[in-house]
Amino acid sequence: ALTEVSNDTELKSASNLTWGNWTSAGDTIVKPGPEMVRYVDSDSSPAQKSYAVGEFVPPVPPVASVFFEDDFEGTNAWATTGAGATLWERGTPNYINGAFGVYITNALSGSNAWGTDLDYEYFTGTDITLTSPAIDLAGATSASVVWWERMDIDDSSSTDAGMVNIIDLTAGTNLLVHSDQGADAGDWAERSAAVPASALGHSVQVQFHFLDDGVPSGGWGGWYIDDVAVTD
Repeated sequence: ALTEVSNDTELKSASNLTWGNWTSAGDTIVKPGPEMVRYVDSDSSPAQKSYAVGEFVPPVPPVASVFFEDDFEGTNAWATTGAGATLWERGTPNYINGAFGVYITNALSGSNAWGTDLDYEYFTGTDITLTSPAIDLAGATSASVVWWERMDIDDSSSTDAGMVNIIDLTAGTNLLVHSDQGADAGDWAERSAAVPASALGHSVQVQFHFLDDGVPSGGWGGWYIDDVAVTD
């Protein structure tokens, strides 16, 4: 068993501890019950220095609150917007660009992920959103949105970007919490962003917004999302 040592300040403040009497430094007194022993240091008076030794029970770590989670394997509850050749699609990714060594051919978990076209590059002028159902943050004092992604977005000279917004349904505001671009790194990566304090306690939605700057580039796979959660 683990052992816990309490000093004299802790003992004095613990009103539920009842100790016997001692007559000299070095005495050992057993508390009623076998779990505690009090020892008075021989170098100090009993009023100044004493110790209690007993079994230590490790504290239980707090359990995180999960306000929302979706691995995209069940019934779809997400909404998409956009028009044109590139749209958000749900299923198994199958984007292959052998010339650049990009192979996005699996979800992070299960079979399904969302992608900006699961098997083809995104087109110039793409402007599409993927939005979660409403998430109740009543009582939340902190929260973060966590997701996994594969990103293969033109990062050479364009401003193509994948953006994450928190839509505050209660206040009617759209809050940008993350924006990124970059070539595919070869594997899924975890990302997170804090929910703004102004949205805590409100009903919110998580939105993934993919925007192409309109400058032709070609040959880029886009943005793939899996395993989204909102936790404290």
